[in-house]
Amino acid sequence: MSRQEKRRENLILAFDTSTLRGSVAIGWNEPIAAKDFLTEKGHAGWLLPHINGVMRGAGFEKKSIKALAVGAGPGNFTGVKVAVSTAKALSYAFRVPLIGISSLDVLACSSTAESDFTVALLDARRGMMYCAFYIFAEEYLRISEYMLLAPEDIYARLTDIIEGRVHFIGDKAKAIAEGLPPMPGVEKSWEYGFPDARALLKISLNVLEKGESGNSFDVLPIYLKKPV
Repeated sequence: MSRQEKRRENLILAFDTSTLRGSVAIGWNEPIAAKDFLTEKGHAGWLLPHINGVMRGAGFEKKSIKALAVGAGPGNFTGVKVAVSTAKALSYAFRVPLIGISSLDVLACSSTAESDFTVALLDARRGMMYCAFYIFAEEYLRISEYMLLAPEDIYARLTDIIEGRVHFIGDKAKAIAEGLPPMPGVEKSWEYGFPDARALLKISLNVLEKGESGNSFDVLPIYLKKPV
């Protein structure tokens, strides 16, 4: 069996539906097949058909899947709940490890911008943002907890810790970046983005190689507020 054939028999299936844009990817370090889709009409009716479509379109069967990875939130309550419950069910059915990664971590790792400091943020509605802060040292390192904050509280927390190039990524990145008060020695940039299953593949491979994967009982959704 060639190396390429072996890789096609040892694949990770990854998906995230924590926002209005869902994504599915299958591959190893790089995606072999992937798809983005809008989820305004409800995650429950969208997720499995897209997973099946990506697998069948690329000619894969469930025996090719050696691990599952899911964006575990925070984000849209229904989207996070459905993604995690679907991942648990598939992990059990396929008898493969399950890796849960925060959707904010996935978002941060989706960025290709060069920066000293990254702020990943997602709209939590009602003037609030889900967010976390990261630095890059060979890989993205989270230096904060996962937070639910108003924009002014994000700015207050950033004031004492950022310097150099700070990059905002997320669905409200432009508004938050433009609202950041001028700071000496700080250069800001922004990038519109969503948690991407392609980035989730890379993160989950790193987890697998470290032997840190879990099972369907270990992965829990990340909720920072009660559903409205």
